[in-house]
Amino acid sequence: MAHKLSPEELGELVKKLYGSANDTAHLFGARYMQFIGEGLLAVFSGDTNTRTVNHGLRAARAALGVVESARGIGKYLETAYPDRKLPPFSVHVAVNTGPLALTLLQDPLHGGMQKLPVGEVVSATMQLQRKAAELGWPVALSVGTLRMVTGAVRTGRRALLDLPARSQPLDVVELTGFAAPADGADDA
Repeated sequence: MAHKLSPEELGELVKKLYGSANDTAHLFGARYMQFIGEGLLAVFSGDTNTRTVNHGLRAARAALGVVESARGIGKYLETAYPDRKLPPFSVHVAVNTGPLALTLLQDPLHGGMQKLPVGEVVSATMQLQRKAAELGWPVALSVGTLRMVTGAVRTGRRALLDLPARSQPLDVVELTGFAAPADGADDA
């Protein structure tokens, strides 16, 4: 995209993408968000679970929402720049679960404080997002997260992924959508 769009057009695209991803993560209750390189790290916390919706399901909904928003941005690009022959626009999302810490950092040069999520789950999730892109999966979901949302989502392919700095492969599935709601009607 960078070679086919002007810097202003590319800047507008980045604003649309990050704004949409930010709005979607907020909509589904992300407790903390930070843009990291080309990605957005959103933290969904178990302390906001309800009886019917846990943080894993909220994260899965946000992931699928971000992918759907990206489809909309792709259609916008096709309409706005039909003569540019732009590559297909897509995003790849990883959803993982595990303990992390939010570390407060102080910037001694510029002042101010910044929260930074740290922990093995953070680096594994970032690596999983890159693997999702390699696999061509819009959303890669760790099996640990899948256990929290079983019955509520549909999945596709499955893989054991070797990630740097992990002694064991990470078991992941492709998240493809939501399960059809159970029909509560009694046919008798």
